[in-house]
Amino acid sequence: MSEISTVVEAANVYAEQTQKWIILPLHSTLSLAEQDKVFDYPPEGVRKCIISTNIAETSVTIDGVRFVVDSGKVKEMSYDATYRMQRLQEFCISRASAEQRKGRAGEN
Repeated sequence: MSEISTVVEAANVYAEQTQKWIILPLHSTLSLAEQDKVFDYPPEGVRKCIISTNIAETSVTIDGVRFVVDSGKVKEMSYDATYRMQRLQEFCISRASAEQRKGRAGEN
């Protein structure tokens, strides 16, 4: 989630300068009201940019999405034998997961 916050902050700088973007985070720790904002239609001439965790991979379809930019990575809890403990690690996603993520964008 720190990565989401970092990208949202950077994108908001651009959005404030241009006044043509709405930047919305999407992850499971947001309230339902905050998550529902991604379904609102932006004003005419304004683009909606959603910065999301993999919650968007299987949980939602958002109408009006024209582009999906994906890092191709996922963070998952796994056992680290070096440290002998569970920890959050980053992995590359499968082609099937990439297709699923891409397919969650709705038709418009």
